[in-house]
Amino acid sequence: MLTVNFLICHQCLAFNIFPKPNRYKHMDNKEKKDLRHLLEIILDKQVDSMFELAHDIAKTESGDITPAQQAELDGLKDGLLDLIMSQTLQNVSLPPTLPKEEGLSEFSVTVCRTASACREILIVAHSEEEAKAMAEDEAGDHEYSEKEADYTIEDVTKIGDIK
Repeated sequence: MLTVNFLICHQCLAFNIFPKPNRYKHMDNKEKKDLRHLLEIILDKQVDSMFELAHDIAKTESGDITPAQQAELDGLKDGLLDLIMSQTLQNVSLPPTLPKEEGLSEFSVTVCRTASACREILIVAHSEEEAKAMAEDEAGDHEYSEKEADYTIEDVTKIGDIK
């Protein structure tokens, strides 16, 4: 299990990842997903900071990002995350084969991740109903950063006993 320490100070997100003592350099799938998720959070914060800095330097107001620009940005982020994960995982070695414990079984577990993000959109309308309809129509044109996610177990299926 990875222990992650966050330090947030003045638009800076620093992190340290410490493997538990006496562990082989091995990451299971959950640890890989956790690492990627952590890197996504850091990358999103850094990209947001870069946009803010660019607008500060240019003395402009940050405007809405177009759907095409958002798609391009998402592709760049995914590519960068893939590269970072690939480079990181190439340095991970497999642990030596350990003796099998009796009574262990392998399971397929369906885990659902539910996340939400909110933002305020300035709408000029004649009524609250019109404002709601306009906001729903415009909502897809904005970028959202999810802050929290919930995980629920939907299904567990025993695959077989480990021998």
